[in-house]
Amino acid sequence: MAGTPTDPGWSEEVLGDVHGWARLESGDPVANGRLVPVPQSAPAVGMEEIGYLTKVDGFFRLSLPAETYTIRVFADSPSGAPLYGEVTGVVITAGQETLTDILVT
Repeated sequence: MAGTPTDPGWSEEVLGDVHGWARLESGDPVANGRLVPVPQSAPAVGMEEIGYLTKVDGFFRLSLPAETYTIRVFADSPSGAPLYGEVTGVVITAGQETLTDILVT
């Protein structure tokens, strides 16, 4: 990975953005879903501490270090049942934007 804010020489220039929508199969948005980006390089540890959430319309935008990720979404249905979705192979390139949508079931 390109480093963290505490590493010498780190700058925001190593970040790229990914944005899109988390939706159910019906097309309804997944509001307030918890997003967990997981880098695919070793060690593949999720970045749960970042605290990203989808908006009411299911939209999300993440700024992440350049890397290939699996992005996971965890949420609850209106009845309280757990919902989950993920998209793999999301390539983040420094200074670029990537569009991806996540199907949540």
